[in-house]
Amino acid sequence: MELIIRAPMRYVQFPGALDQTGRYIGEMGRRVLVVCTDGSKKRFGARLDKSLAASGKQACCSSFSGACTLRSVEKATEEYKASGCDMIAGVGGGQTIDTARAAANALGAPLLILPTVASNDAPCSALSILHDEAGAVAEIRVTKRNPDLVLVDTEIIAQSPPRLLSAGMGDALSTFFEARASKASGARNMAGGQCGETALTLARLCYDTLLRCGETALRDAGRKTVTPALEQVVHANIFLSGVGFESGGVAASHAVNDGFSTVPESSRLYHGEIVGFGVLTQLMLEHAPENELSEVLDFMTRVNLPVSFAQLGMEKPSDALLRSVSEAACASPVMKCMPFPVSPEDVRRAMLAADAAGTAFLAQKKTDAPN
Repeated sequence: MELIIRAPMRYVQFPGALDQTGRYIGEMGRRVLVVCTDGSKKRFGARLDKSLAASGKQACCSSFSGACTLRSVEKATEEYKASGCDMIAGVGGGQTIDTARAAANALGAPLLILPTVASNDAPCSALSILHDEAGAVAEIRVTKRNPDLVLVDTEIIAQSPPRLLSAGMGDALSTFFEARASKASGARNMAGGQCGETALTLARLCYDTLLRCGETALRDAGRKTVTPALEQVVHANIFLSGVGFESGGVAASHAVNDGFSTVPESSRLYHGEIVGFGVLTQLMLEHAPENELSEVLDFMTRVNLPVSFAQLGMEKPSDALLRSVSEAACASPVMKCMPFPVSPEDVRRAMLAADAAGTAFLAQKKTDAPN
C-alpha cells in the first residue's frame, strides 16, 4: 500500500486570528496580494492592513468577481506580477480561495488562506475548481502543494449565516463514508496514494465531532457566538474534512453532487447541502445498516440539512432529470472509487430510496413531536 497524506504546512484557528495575520505570516512574504471580493475588503480590509503594517508588511488588493474562472486566475496572476508582491492571500469563501490557490500555484508563490465561512473543506486542500463563464465546472486543478498557512478566525465565522455552517457540515459528513469506501476499494486518493489508518481515523474523528457538537454549534452560530462547540465544528468542517477527504478519498457522495451540478434545479443549493443528500444516496448504494442510516438522518435533520427532494427544492423531479443526474454522477471519476461497480440506474434507484427514507423520517419526526 502506498500511503500519501497531504495537509497545509500550518493550520491556526482562534477568535481574532485576522488581527494577528502579520505575525503568523512571519518570513513568508512582505508584500501580499490579497484576493477578495469588494464586500470582504469592506468588512476585513482595514483590520488586515493594520495587522500587516504592524509587522512591517503591506497588502495590495486584487478585486475578485465571485467566480473562480480561468480569467479570474489570470487576472490575479497578472496583478501579482505588476504589483511586485511576494505572496498571495485568499480571503473569503470557496471560489475566492480556489482563485488565490490556482494563481499561487502558477506563480510558485507562498499562499495564505483566510476563510470567512466554514461552508466547505476547500481551505486546506491543494485543489482548485475552475468554472466556465456559465458557472459549470470546467477543470479540477491539482496544485503542487497545499497552502503554507490556513488562518481561521472563528469570530468571523460566527458572524456568517448559520446556513453556511450547516452546509459545511454536509460536506464534512461525507468525509468518513467516502474514505471508508475508498479504503475498501483501494482507490487512489487526491494525494495520489491510498487511504491508510491515519486518514481514516481523521475522517472518523470528523464524523464523531459533527455528531457530538453539530446541533449545539449551529444554535450558537445563530446567536453569532464563539463557543467550544462552534470551535470544534469549524475545525471539523475545515481541517478534519479537508485533510480527511484529500488523504482518505472521495466517492459516491461527491459524484452525486457532480451529477446535480449539471442541472439548473440545484443552483440555489450550497455544495454541502447536495453532498449531504449524496451521503444518503451512497448509504443506499451500500445497503447500509438501518441504525447507521437512522443516525445520519437524525443528524442531518438536527442541523437543517436537506434529506428529501422536497427539501432540495425539487418536489417531484422528473424521471428525465433523475436520469440526467445519475448519468452525470457515474461519469464523475470519483464514482469509480466505490468498492463495486455503480450504474446510472443504481444511482437513480438509490436517490429515490434516499428521498423515500428522508421523507418517512421527517414524517415520523413530526408525528413524534409533542403537541
